[in-house]
Amino acid sequence: MTRDSSDFRLPDESPLTLLRRLVRLQELDDLLPDPTTPFRKMTFEFFSNNWINARDGLLRKTQRLRARPRFPGPAPRVFSFEVDCKYKRKRNVDDAIQLVDGPLRGTIRYRPDLFIADPEEPSIAVFLDPDQHFYHPNHARALALLCTGALPCAFPLDLLLEHIHLLVSYQHWSASDPADLEAARYFALDPDAMRGLEHVEPLF
Repeated sequence: MTRDSSDFRLPDESPLTLLRRLVRLQELDDLLPDPTTPFRKMTFEFFSNNWINARDGLLRKTQRLRARPRFPGPAPRVFSFEVDCKYKRKRNVDDAIQLVDGPLRGTIRYRPDLFIADPEEPSIAVFLDPDQHFYHPNHARALALLCTGALPCAFPLDLLLEHIHLLVSYQHWSASDPADLEAARYFALDPDAMRGLEHVEPLF
């Protein structure tokens, strides 16, 4: 496990503000930029190649991680995914923390205007199934949002999925400005926090 103190915030921005901006990616429609602009072709090609490369590369090499486009089309930007891993769960405030088997489910959203949007706006958001009550320092449970760090706008899907796997399997997490302070305290201070999570099989 690597505990990384790198900051996932954009400069001079509070964690809560960034989380709210990431959540707004759900509100963007599925339309790509105006097809009369030069960015349309570049955006279409990125999303098309992004899926093809992940589908024919990483997703063929591993059985422990699965992803598929949420909507049909040649250039998908929203994906459902599953990761086979054990994880910690906490349903309610007074409930005990439990170790449960996976898979862990979620959704990846790329913004449709990622090449023409304000470069300070987040371009990719990762949401986890709120019904699974994932317990992790970098998961905002109230928003079901996984904080992945500051990612480039055109971060490839295959690398993103590998990065998500490292996070949700607790091989990597950040204690700096955590999205869940309670979970951060638990994983930093409780000697049994990682019990049952120590061994993580490689993706391939």
